[in-house]
Amino acid sequence: MKIAICEDSVTDAGLLKGHVLEHYGSSCTIEIFPNEIEFLENFKPGCYDIIFMDIYLVNEDGISVCKAIRQTDDNCLIVFVTTSPDHAIEAFQVNAAHYIKKPICADTVTAALRKCDKLLAKRLAFIPVKAERAVRKVYLSELIYVEVAHNTCRLVMKSGEIRARQTMSELEKLIRHSGGGTRFIRCHQSYLVNMDYITEVKNNCFVMENGDIATIRRHDRSAIKSAFEEFLFAKT
Repeated sequence: MKIAICEDSVTDAGLLKGHVLEHYGSSCTIEIFPNEIEFLENFKPGCYDIIFMDIYLVNEDGISVCKAIRQTDDNCLIVFVTTSPDHAIEAFQVNAAHYIKKPICADTVTAALRKCDKLLAKRLAFIPVKAERAVRKVYLSELIYVEVAHNTCRLVMKSGEIRARQTMSELEKLIRHSGGGTRFIRCHQSYLVNMDYITEVKNNCFVMENGDIATIRRHDRSAIKSAFEEFLFAKT
Protein backbone atom coordinates (compact mmCIF):
# COMPACT_ATOMS: atom_id res chain seq x y z
CA MET A 1 0.00 0.00 0.00
CA LYS A 2 1.53 3.31 -1.13
CA ILE A 3 0.00 6.54 0.10
CA ALA A 4 0.77 10.17 -0.82
CA ILE A 5 -0.13 13.24 1.23
CA CYS A 6 -0.08 16.57 -0.59
CA GLU A 7 -0.56 19.14 2.16
CA ASP A 8 1.09 22.54 2.68
CA SER A 9 0.41 22.55 6.44
CA VAL A 10 3.15 20.65 8.26
CA THR A 11 0.85 20.14 11.24
CA ASP A 12 -2.02 18.70 9.16
CA ALA A 13 0.34 16.52 7.13
CA GLY A 14 1.72 15.09 10.37
CA LEU A 15 -1.76 14.42 11.74
CA LEU A 16 -2.79 12.64 8.54
CA LYS A 17 0.34 10.52 8.54
CA GLY A 18 -0.16 9.56 12.18
CA HIS A 19 -3.79 8.51 11.72
CA VAL A 20 -2.98 6.56 8.53
CA LEU A 21 -0.21 4.67 10.34
CA GLU A 22 -2.63 3.87 13.17
CA HIS A 23 -4.96 2.31 10.61
CA TYR A 24 -2.49 0.43 8.39
CA GLY A 25 0.63 0.07 10.54
CA SER A 26 3.71 -1.21 8.72
CA SER A 27 1.69 -2.44 5.74
CA CYS A 28 1.89 1.00 4.07
CA THR A 29 4.49 3.51 2.98
CA ILE A 30 3.69 7.23 3.11
CA GLU A 31 5.22 10.09 1.14
CA ILE A 32 4.50 13.70 2.11
CA PHE A 33 4.64 16.58 -0.40
CA PRO A 34 4.41 20.21 0.81
CA ASN A 35 3.13 21.49 -2.54
CA GLU A 36 1.65 20.37 -5.84
CA ILE A 37 4.87 20.99 -7.78
CA GLU A 38 6.87 18.41 -5.86
CA PHE A 39 3.94 16.01 -5.94
CA LEU A 40 3.49 16.19 -9.73
CA GLU A 41 7.25 15.85 -10.26
CA ASN A 42 7.15 12.51 -8.43
CA PHE A 43 3.75 11.26 -9.59
CA LYS A 44 3.53 8.38 -12.06
CA PRO A 45 0.38 6.45 -13.05
CA GLY A 46 -0.18 3.54 -10.69
CA CYS A 47 2.43 4.65 -8.13
CA TYR A 48 -0.07 5.42 -5.34
CA ASP A 49 -3.08 3.53 -4.01
CA ILE A 50 -4.44 6.48 -2.02
CA ILE A 51 -3.73 10.21 -2.34
CA PHE A 52 -4.71 12.73 0.33
CA MET A 53 -5.01 16.08 -1.45
CA ASP A 54 -5.45 19.47 0.21
CA ILE A 55 -7.86 21.53 -1.90
CA TYR A 56 -6.35 24.89 -0.91
CA LEU A 57 -2.70 24.74 -1.92
CA VAL A 58 -0.27 27.65 -2.23
CA ASN A 59 0.07 27.92 -6.02
CA GLU A 60 -2.83 25.85 -7.37
CA ASP A 61 -6.02 24.29 -6.10
CA GLY A 62 -6.10 20.56 -5.40
CA ILE A 63 -9.00 20.00 -7.80
CA SER A 64 -6.84 21.09 -10.76
CA VAL A 65 -4.02 18.81 -9.60
CA CYS A 66 -6.43 15.87 -9.43
CA LYS A 67 -7.76 16.62 -12.91
CA ALA A 68 -4.16 16.25 -14.10
CA ILE A 69 -3.89 12.96 -12.19
CA ARG A 70 -7.05 11.62 -13.81
CA GLN A 71 -5.65 12.18 -17.30
CA THR A 72 -3.32 9.21 -16.76
CA ASP A 73 -4.57 7.37 -13.65
CA ASP A 74 -8.21 6.39 -13.13
CA ASN A 75 -7.52 3.90 -10.37
CA CYS A 76 -5.84 5.72 -7.49
CA LEU A 77 -8.19 6.71 -4.68
CA ILE A 78 -8.31 10.44 -3.94
CA VAL A 79 -9.33 11.81 -0.54
CA PHE A 80 -9.74 15.59 -0.43
CA VAL A 81 -8.80 17.50 2.71
CA THR A 82 -10.23 21.01 3.09
CA THR A 83 -11.56 23.69 5.41
CA SER A 84 -14.73 24.14 3.35
CA PRO A 85 -17.29 21.84 1.69
CA ASP A 86 -17.71 24.25 -1.23
CA HIS A 87 -15.86 22.00 -3.69
CA ALA A 88 -17.91 18.84 -3.09
CA ILE A 89 -19.36 18.81 -6.63
CA GLU A 90 -15.93 19.28 -8.22
CA ALA A 91 -14.57 16.49 -6.02
CA PHE A 92 -17.30 14.22 -7.36
CA GLN A 93 -16.28 15.11 -10.94
CA VAL A 94 -12.77 13.74 -10.40
CA ASN A 95 -14.20 10.62 -8.77
CA ALA A 96 -12.96 11.38 -5.26
CA ALA A 97 -13.32 8.51 -2.80
CA HIS A 98 -13.95 10.69 0.24
CA TYR A 99 -13.92 14.26 1.56
CA ILE A 100 -12.35 15.20 4.92
CA LYS A 101 -13.17 18.55 6.50
CA LYS A 102 -10.61 20.19 8.76
CA PRO A 103 -9.78 20.21 11.64
CA ILE A 104 -8.37 16.72 11.07
CA CYS A 105 -9.29 14.10 13.64
CA ALA A 106 -8.84 10.34 13.94
CA ASP A 107 -12.53 9.52 13.35
CA THR A 108 -12.78 11.32 10.00
CA VAL A 109 -9.51 9.86 8.71
CA THR A 110 -10.53 6.36 9.82
CA ALA A 111 -13.90 6.74 8.08
CA ALA A 112 -12.12 7.78 4.88
CA LEU A 113 -9.71 4.85 5.05
CA ARG A 114 -12.51 2.36 5.69
CA LYS A 115 -14.23 3.65 2.57
CA CYS A 116 -10.95 3.25 0.66
CA ASP A 117 -10.52 -0.30 2.00
CA LYS A 118 -13.93 -1.26 0.63
CA LEU A 119 -13.15 0.27 -2.76
CA LEU A 120 -9.77 -1.47 -2.95
CA ALA A 121 -11.32 -4.84 -2.03
CA LYS A 122 -13.97 -4.27 -4.68
CA ARG A 123 -11.27 -3.58 -7.26
CA LEU A 124 -9.49 -6.86 -6.49
CA ALA A 125 -12.59 -9.07 -6.79
CA PHE A 126 -12.45 -11.42 -9.80
CA ILE A 127 -14.05 -14.48 -11.35
CA PRO A 128 -12.36 -17.42 -13.13
CA VAL A 129 -13.58 -17.66 -16.73
CA LYS A 130 -13.11 -20.65 -19.01
CA ALA A 131 -12.03 -19.37 -22.39
CA GLU A 132 -9.89 -20.64 -25.27
CA ARG A 133 -8.69 -23.81 -23.50
CA ALA A 134 -7.57 -21.85 -20.46
CA VAL A 135 -8.97 -20.28 -17.32
CA ARG A 136 -8.65 -16.50 -17.25
CA LYS A 137 -8.94 -14.19 -14.27
CA VAL A 138 -11.49 -11.43 -15.00
CA TYR A 139 -11.58 -8.55 -12.53
CA LEU A 140 -15.13 -7.37 -11.88
CA SER A 141 -13.99 -3.75 -11.76
CA GLU A 142 -12.91 -4.12 -15.43
CA LEU A 143 -16.00 -6.01 -16.62
CA ILE A 144 -18.53 -3.74 -18.36
CA TYR A 145 -21.18 -6.32 -19.25
CA VAL A 146 -21.85 -9.91 -20.26
CA GLU A 147 -23.91 -10.78 -23.33
CA VAL A 148 -25.26 -14.11 -24.54
CA ALA A 149 -24.26 -14.37 -28.20
CA HIS A 150 -24.52 -17.47 -30.42
CA ASN A 151 -24.74 -19.92 -27.50
CA THR A 152 -21.66 -18.49 -25.78
CA CYS A 153 -21.13 -15.65 -23.34
CA ARG A 154 -19.27 -12.58 -24.49
CA LEU A 155 -17.55 -10.70 -21.67
CA VAL A 156 -16.87 -7.08 -22.62
CA MET A 157 -14.15 -5.45 -20.52
CA LYS A 158 -12.31 -2.14 -20.55
CA SER A 159 -9.30 -3.86 -22.11
CA GLY A 160 -11.13 -5.97 -24.70
CA GLU A 161 -13.44 -8.97 -24.70
CA ILE A 162 -13.39 -12.74 -24.37
CA ARG A 163 -15.78 -15.60 -25.16
CA ALA A 164 -16.57 -17.86 -22.22
CA ARG A 165 -17.44 -21.55 -22.26
CA GLN A 166 -19.91 -20.99 -19.43
CA THR A 167 -23.60 -20.16 -19.27
CA MET A 168 -24.92 -16.78 -18.17
CA SER A 169 -26.36 -18.40 -15.03
CA GLU A 170 -22.95 -19.85 -14.13
CA LEU A 171 -21.22 -16.51 -14.61
CA GLU A 172 -23.93 -14.70 -12.66
CA LYS A 173 -23.45 -17.09 -9.74
CA LEU A 174 -19.66 -16.63 -9.83
CA ILE A 175 -20.07 -12.86 -9.78
CA ARG A 176 -22.49 -13.03 -6.86
CA HIS A 177 -20.16 -15.28 -4.84
CA SER A 178 -17.17 -13.01 -5.62
CA GLY A 179 -18.83 -10.03 -3.97
CA GLY A 180 -19.95 -8.25 -7.13
CA GLY A 181 -23.64 -9.02 -6.87
CA THR A 182 -24.68 -5.52 -5.85
CA ARG A 183 -22.97 -3.95 -8.89
CA PHE A 184 -24.37 -6.26 -11.56
CA ILE A 185 -27.95 -6.50 -12.73
CA ARG A 186 -29.58 -8.94 -15.15
CA CYS A 187 -31.52 -6.42 -17.20
CA HIS A 188 -32.45 -8.86 -19.96
CA GLN A 189 -32.21 -12.56 -20.73
CA SER A 190 -29.17 -11.73 -22.88
CA TYR A 191 -27.51 -9.04 -20.73
CA LEU A 192 -25.83 -8.83 -17.35
CA VAL A 193 -24.47 -5.32 -16.85
CA ASN A 194 -22.09 -3.64 -14.42
CA MET A 195 -24.02 -0.62 -13.14
CA ASP A 196 -20.75 1.23 -12.51
CA TYR A 197 -20.45 1.56 -16.30
CA ILE A 198 -24.00 2.71 -17.11
CA THR A 199 -23.92 6.30 -18.37
CA GLU A 200 -27.64 6.79 -19.06
CA VAL A 201 -31.02 5.17 -19.54
CA LYS A 202 -32.29 5.85 -23.05
CA ASN A 203 -35.19 4.38 -25.04
CA ASN A 204 -35.64 1.62 -22.45
CA CYS A 205 -31.99 0.58 -22.76
CA PHE A 206 -28.88 1.08 -20.70
CA VAL A 207 -26.15 3.00 -22.49
CA MET A 208 -22.78 1.70 -21.32
CA GLU A 209 -19.58 3.72 -20.93
CA ASN A 210 -18.10 2.25 -24.11
CA GLY A 211 -21.20 3.28 -26.12
CA ASP A 212 -22.74 -0.21 -26.31
CA ILE A 213 -26.45 -0.67 -25.66
CA ALA A 214 -28.02 -3.23 -23.28
CA THR A 215 -31.76 -3.84 -23.63
CA ILE A 216 -33.94 -3.66 -20.51
CA ARG A 217 -36.55 -6.42 -20.54
CA ARG A 218 -40.11 -5.26 -20.85
CA HIS A 219 -42.04 -7.13 -18.17
CA ASP A 220 -40.17 -5.66 -15.15
CA ARG A 221 -38.61 -2.58 -16.71
CA SER A 222 -39.71 -0.23 -13.92
CA ALA A 223 -38.18 -2.45 -11.22
CA ILE A 224 -34.86 -2.64 -13.09
CA LYS A 225 -34.71 1.12 -13.57
CA SER A 226 -35.55 1.63 -9.88
CA ALA A 227 -32.77 -0.78 -8.88
CA PHE A 228 -30.29 1.26 -10.92
CA GLU A 229 -31.49 4.52 -9.32
CA GLU A 230 -31.08 3.00 -5.84
CA PHE A 231 -27.57 1.87 -6.80
CA LEU A 232 -26.66 5.44 -7.81
CA PHE A 233 -28.06 6.91 -4.57
CA ALA A 234 -26.12 4.34 -2.52
CA LYS A 235 -22.86 5.44 -4.21
CA THR A 236 -23.27 9.13 -3.30
